[in-house]
Amino acid sequence: MKKSVFSIAIIFSLFLCNLNLYAQDAKANFAGVWTINTAKSTQGDGNFRGPKQLTFNQDGNNITVTRVSTGRDGSDNTSTATITLDGKESVSTTERGTSKSVATWSADGQTLTISRTMIRSGSTMEMKSSEVMSMIGATLTITSVSQSPNGERKVTLVYDKK
Repeated sequence: MKKSVFSIAIIFSLFLCNLNLYAQDAKANFAGVWTINTAKSTQGDGNFRGPKQLTFNQDGNNITVTRVSTGRDGSDNTSTATITLDGKESVSTTERGTSKSVATWSADGQTLTISRTMIRSGSTMEMKSSEVMSMIGATLTITSVSQSPNGERKVTLVYDKK
């Protein structure tokens, strides 16, 4: 009887260890539709306004981000980019230029940092930015720092999950 209770205790302990290892490897999943919470966001000076809606599709080693922003004329502008989550460079080309992005996870897998360099079409203007994304429940916070010939801009955008 003692032997079987001891065996069950060992098996249960091994099971708990495996669950703990699995939980440590789990990465945040940003998938879903997110709408900006302007009251909680700090968008800085100037005309910059963050996307009013973000849609993330996170599948395996890739994340696809669709951003919907309001243009100067009031119309919706949509852009989509797919970024690998393995630390390798991803290249996206739009009508505004080419961007190269690298995504890296924090040690605990709960924060994703995307570093991006953008070369504008028809000019040599280079813009570098870094976005740090973290999620608590149904709230996504993106802290973005960008540098260009026009200076540095730091914004904090807060989104609520739909």
